[in-house]
Amino acid sequence: MTFEQIKNLLRRWSERHIPDGTIRIIVARDDMEAQMIWGLLTEQIEHGWDQRIEYPGANPHDLFRPTLVGAWSGDDLIGGAFVMPDEQDAENYRLVAGDHGAQIIERYCVMIQGIATLPQHRGKGVGTRLKGFCEQWARQHDALLILSIPTTDQAHALNRRCGYHALGPLVPLIMQPHDAHRGLAPMLMPFDDTVPGSRWAFKTLGHSASASFRIGQPDTTQIPGRSDNQRIRIHWIADTFPTGHQS
Repeated sequence: MTFEQIKNLLRRWSERHIPDGTIRIIVARDDMEAQMIWGLLTEQIEHGWDQRIEYPGANPHDLFRPTLVGAWSGDDLIGGAFVMPDEQDAENYRLVAGDHGAQIIERYCVMIQGIATLPQHRGKGVGTRLKGFCEQWARQHDALLILSIPTTDQAHALNRRCGYHALGPLVPLIMQPHDAHRGLAPMLMPFDDTVPGSRWAFKTLGHSASASFRIGQPDTTQIPGRSDNQRIRIHWIADTFPTGHQS
């Protein structure tokens, strides 16, 4: 075996075997790290990357705002994630149902906009660790609900491994914010049909006395005599209500 073959063998072995202790998952501390993570995400996510979202920059003080997260092996960036308060759905709610519910969504609901790992480092649990870090970040900022939209079989499998409840492909999610006293108007969150495998996935993270969510999907059960223009029936799936809450 030549020296070059030995080097290639060692390189391939090192790419397959990264001890957990050598992987650091951290929030981007400066613009260089943020740019590297942003570049990795935009290059590696083939479907579902929302081009409308602006580059958020670094978050050195770890505030509750759009945040880029990197997975590092030594000095090498091998994966990244983008997590943020669910500003888009909050704004959509504000347009149709008012500011109060929008404030609850923006303050207590988090969206994972994307997770990606470099091809040579996939299958080693890096994506799972990035997902877990995003959940921990959300909990540390008192979020009650975390959402994501897997668009591939691999992303869907990651959500399933991490304990997320996933709806069927292109099934709208229904979110109803609650304040301490009452439930507010529910909001239907549909898809367009540009990525056929897209689906909503969510996980509840905790409870609060001041706000909560109820999550559901349209009830497709056929009801005799019901016309298409009648109100959508909702099948509620989960909630973040404190114990003993009366909805």
